[in-house]
Amino acid sequence: MKHNEPFVSILLPICNTQRSLANCLKSLLGQSYKNIEIVAVDDNSKDKSFKILRDLKKKDRRLRISTNKKHYGLAVCLNRALKKAKGSFVCLMDQNDLATPDRIKRQVRYLLSHPKVVAVGTQLDKVRVPISHDEIVQSLLSGASFQFETALINKMLLPKDLLYFHENTYPFLFSEVFVKLVQYGQFANLPWILQHRPRPTKSQAQIIQNLPSFLKHLAKSIALYDYRPSLSSLFTPLLGEA
Repeated sequence: MKHNEPFVSILLPICNTQRSLANCLKSLLGQSYKNIEIVAVDDNSKDKSFKILRDLKKKDRRLRISTNKKHYGLAVCLNRALKKAKGSFVCLMDQNDLATPDRIKRQVRYLLSHPKVVAVGTQLDKVRVPISHDEIVQSLLSGASFQFETALINKMLLPKDLLYFHENTYPFLFSEVFVKLVQYGQFANLPWILQHRPRPTKSQAQIIQNLPSFLKHLAKSIALYDYRPSLSSLFTPLLGEA
């Protein structure tokens, strides 16, 4: 372990995911980049999710766990994980996903060699996202250009407590935060698939259901952060994979 390697906190909100959780955690604990902690917050799961966390914690102290006394939702879990996180870099991860062994290593190297980049994502299976900052920002609001739960964020570029998630429709609880991050640095996506998500994309009905939240969030982003996406990007399907 090199003493100058940044400490990375991986935020992992969990709820009723016993079928995929063990493999997800093993993919994180098996990262080639070792200077990490996994901050897992269980949202009062009714299955064996928290037992899986307890069992794996006995084997690896880098796993830090807690559980909610009742179900609060994704935003609360993320905020509680953020409060516990000690890393200068913050990593997002979906409970159903699998990270490739070198995901964190490649992202850390990129952020260290690109000091103006505040967040770097990756490709996700069959979903291809743009690499350059300008292209990413155009469709950032819908998540069409940036897979939020593949992100590694350089917290050192941000004001204290800027990272905070509000209750909102998925994926807009993420995009609300990431639109703020644009004010403090650039975005990038690595060209490699470094994360796997064995789930289908949203149906057309779900996309239409998200439309009111998208328009509301668009108006707020323009008013508060002068976010100006191109007209064409507004017609990009709201991917919102959940």
